[in-house]
Amino acid sequence: MPCPRTGHGTTQLPISLLRIPNIFQLYFSEVWSGSCEYYIHFRCFWPLLVKRWRGARKMSDTADFSDNFTIDWHDVRNYEYLRCLSREAFAWEWLRRNRAYQRTWLSHCSRKTSATSLLSPSSFGLVSFVDPSTPANIARPVWRADVDNSVLIAEVMDADAPPLEGLDLLAVASLVTLEVDANEDQHLLLSDGKASVRVDIVRGTLLGGRALLSYQLWGGQRLQTPVLSLRRLITLLVTGRFALSLFPPERLASRWILELQVSDALAAGASHREIANLLFGSIIADRNWRDDGGSVRSRVRRAVNTAKRRTSTLAHLDFLARG
Repeated sequence: MPCPRTGHGTTQLPISLLRIPNIFQLYFSEVWSGSCEYYIHFRCFWPLLVKRWRGARKMSDTADFSDNFTIDWHDVRNYEYLRCLSREAFAWEWLRRNRAYQRTWLSHCSRKTSATSLLSPSSFGLVSFVDPSTPANIARPVWRADVDNSVLIAEVMDADAPPLEGLDLLAVASLVTLEVDANEDQHLLLSDGKASVRVDIVRGTLLGGRALLSYQLWGGQRLQTPVLSLRRLITLLVTGRFALSLFPPERLASRWILELQVSDALAAGASHREIANLLFGSIIADRNWRDDGGSVRSRVRRAVNTAKRRTSTLAHLDFLARG
């Protein structure tokens, strides 16, 4: 939802959800260039966003964000946490390395570019912008349903559902990130940094209490993904926690991590020989770089080309496309 004062969209990281008399108040805090708090007040379920800054330092209008956004590709700790995260996390890791997204974020923060000339979050598959310096285990990007077919589409049938039958945001407050768009549709992300479920509310509101939801499911083979999301949500509603058995490790996680390291190595100015040492280690040390018949150099070139493609296009959306 755009800020009524600046016209910019919002980027939110949830801290807590509070209830006060006759008003539902969502409190968010985010890692930005300073301290920024969002208060969303709901009276009669109509949202009003008030953005309050406290001592946020000014960002340079001319600085190239990519110069300030660097990841030490030698340090495995910058990547190991990704092994237990989902495809959505890898989509975010590639998007935050995307040069076009970094430039758009910088313009969005500087307020020097008119809102109409900026690329919108939807251009990148997002409901709202998220700070690209934030790693996947902390960031809470809300992906649009048209790029992520795991998103559940629902309507609120009753705001006073029986226990264990409805979704009560207060019961899962620590997991909540909620976006409200210009059409008053609510985009809910429930995430603990590792597991997550997305729900779009196209009718009614989640802010009236324990909401009884009616889900829109259609298709044949494509049903597998939203049905899995529904199982994950049901388990969360019944037990109060995500079932890790429904979030198995990604089979290709090791390869995806290596590709991210190659991307960061390129951004740091590493040579193909250095990247080969990253990919193949002692194999390269024991042979002449020029006398391997070209196989190693060919594999390095493929890895480099993959990294370049994913940082210069919208290839991050490939991770959100499921069968």
